[in-house]
Order: sequence, then structure tokens, then C-alpha cells
Amino acid sequence: MEIELTKDQILSGDFEKGKRYVYEGDLDLSDTQTTKLPDNLRVGGDLVIKWIPIASLPEKLSVGGSLELWGTQISKLPDNLRVGRDLKLSLTQIKELSEKLSVGGDLHLWNTQITKLPDSSRVKGAVYWEIG
Repeated sequence: MEIELTKDQILSGDFEKGKRYVYEGDLDLSDTQTTKLPDNLRVGGDLVIKWIPIASLPEKLSVGGSLELWGTQISKLPDNLRVGRDLKLSLTQIKELSEKLSVGGDLHLWNTQITKLPDSSRVKGAVYWEIG
């Protein structure tokens, strides 16, 4: 059984271990002081994380819409990350993508440290890659 969260509950950072959490809509955490997300989180819509002090994503993260990471200290994506639509990365510390990454739409890489794409990652759409 999943526990439905509000944005305020997510911003509080107070989560129980071993529970499964869901946020049904689009979740924009831009310009907040969020430092962590709950383990076993499923976001039904888009998840936008821009310019916040978060350093990692939960290992069991699933995003039904797009996932946007901009200007964060996140250095690694979860191994089994599933994104229903686009994955957009810019100005992060991420250096490589997981072999098990699954993206239902496009992959956008802008100003990242990523130098190659894994052979077995599944990206259904186009790959846009700008190094700079």
C-alpha cells in the first residue's frame, strides 16, 4: 500500500523507512531547501528539481512524467530509475548513466559531465546532447 504525500510533507523531510510513497501530480521542488526525498517514491506526473541542496535521489524512484534535474549536487541517478517521459539533466555532478535506466521519451543532456551513454539504457525518444 502506498502512502499519498502532499508537497508540504515532502518539504518537511520526515519519512518512515520501509514505506512506499506516492505523489500523484506534478512536483516542482525548485528553489526550495529540500535535502532528501523518501525512499520508494513514485511521482505520477513531472518531478522538477532545480537549484536545491539535494545530493541524492532515492534508489526506488519512479516518475510517470518527466524528470528535470538542474543545478544540483546529485552525482548519481538511481540504478533502476524509470522515467515515463523526458529526462532532462543540466549542471549536475552526474558523470554516468545506469545500464538499467529507462526513459519513455527524450533524453536531454546539457552542460553535464557525462561523456558516453551506456549501451543497454532504454531511451524511446531522441537524445539531445550539448557539451559546453
